Amino acid sequence: MRSQRLSLAAVFVSLGLAGCGAATGFEEASDAGADAEADAGADASADAQPDAAVETRPDVGPELLAETSPACEAVVDAISARASAQIGSCTTLVRVDAASRAILGYSLFCGAYGSTTEAAARDRAKLETGLGSCFSPPSITGANPPDDFVFFQAATAAACACCGDGWVTAVSARNGQTVFGARILLGDGDGPVFPATVSPASELGLYCGSSMRQPPVRGFDLTGLGSLGGTPPALDAPTLSAALDAVWETALPAGLWKNGYVFDAVVLKYGAQAISPAHAEWIVLLNSGWLE
Repeated sequence: MRSQRLSLAAVFVSLGLAGCGAATGFEEASDAGADAEADAGADASADAQPDAAVETRPDVGPELLAETSPACEAVVDAISARASAQIGSCTTLVRVDAASRAILGYSLFCGAYGSTTEAAARDRAKLETGLGSCFSPPSITGANPPDDFVFFQAATAAACACCGDGWVTAVSARNGQTVFGARILLGDGDGPVFPATVSPASELGLYCGSSMRQPPVRGFDLTGLGSLGGTPPALDAPTLSAALDAVWETALPAGLWKNGYVFDAVVLKYGAQAISPAHAEWIVLLNSGWLE
């Protein structure tokens, strides 16, 4: 499988999909002498101040910045080093504001490959997040998901022992790590509880857009009131694409692809307040790893 992975990487390079360091058609557009001099001057200016180019030139377009900026290449290398530190799999949790599509923060969870059962995943999430002690629903992604277990209870105003505030937890199906946990409140309050903090979005290279292909994705709308044991509606294709597009405007995909693979993704539309959530988010769970 190692040789196959390297062969695939070679194919991506030949197709121009190798991420921030890939060649583009910009070189072919500079065959006129005057244009070549102008382009050379612009490139020299960008090389002299790569950090400023990334932070202050979003008008240029993420594709150009991603494929010309040394700063973007450094971000890709940093992400790759963390994600490929061991043979195993990673889930990158990316919190995206659903209205503005701004990235709010991220967390990277990596571990050795290891299968887990639905019951074991639910118990681990319950232990690490403190959520789900009253009700033990089945995973809404299935008992043997290829991507992530997602356990969910909608907030409900019905009268029962386990009614009231809802919650959601998620566990990687490939390494068994808990990757997300949050309350869904009938009243006001802060919903997310796991992870306790997230890393700043700036670490992902916000203007380092990637041309890497997007993986298979599915998702669920967890907003609004529901019933005990109810299944949330699936997110439609445009919403799933919009959520991934926000992530693909960063260096994260190129960093994960550099020494591994991006397998699949799960998107959860989440709001801390069940009734008219003021700040809905897309919780993107991007799953990656090595194939050995």
